[in-house]
Amino acid sequence: MAFSNWHPEYEKERKLPKPYLKTKSLIYNQISKKTMTKKKIFIVEDDLMLLETIQDILREYGYDCQGCYHPGDALPLIEAYHPDLVILDYMLPEWNGGELCSAIRAIDRFEYIPIIITSAYAKILLSLSEYGCDAVLEKPFGIPELMGLIASLLSSRRTDSGLLPKIKSVIKSALPEISMHPTSGSSA
Repeated sequence: MAFSNWHPEYEKERKLPKPYLKTKSLIYNQISKKTMTKKKIFIVEDDLMLLETIQDILREYGYDCQGCYHPGDALPLIEAYHPDLVILDYMLPEWNGGELCSAIRAIDRFEYIPIIITSAYAKILLSLSEYGCDAVLEKPFGIPELMGLIASLLSSRRTDSGLLPKIKSVIKSALPEISMHPTSGSSA
C-alpha cells in the first residue's frame, strides 16, 4: 500500500491476534484508560531477550517498567524505583527468585507489594509460596495469562505479607520458653 493511499480507517482493518485483542480489552475494561495512572512493574530475569520482551509487552499495555538481569543489583534498583508489582525469575545466578522475594518482603515499605515468581521447573512451583510470593507462573506462559495475573494482583490489596504467618509461628513457639524462664531481674 502506497503512503498516499493511507487512511485512518486502515488502522481499524489491521488484524491483530485474537488473544492479544481479548486480553487488551480485559485490561482496559478493568482499569479505565482515562483514570489509569501508569503502574510500575519491576522485572528480574537473567535471560536478557526474555526480559526485554516482557518489558515491551508491558509497555504496550500501558505499564511503566524497569528490569535488571543481574540479581545482585535488584534490591537497590527496586528500592529506588518503588514498583507497584515485581516479577522474578526463579532460576537466577547467585541466588534464587524465592530468596530474592523474601529479601524484598523484608524491606519495610515492600511488605505488601505483589510479587510473581516465574519458573520453568514444575517441581519447584509447589514450594514457592513459602517465600511469600503472591503468584507463581509456569514458563512458558502466554500474554493473556501474564496480563490477567498482573491485572488481578494490581486490583486487589494484599493484607498479609507472606512473612506474617512465619513470624507468628516463631513468636508462638518462643512464648512457652519465655514464660518458663522469667528474666533474672524480675521480682515476684
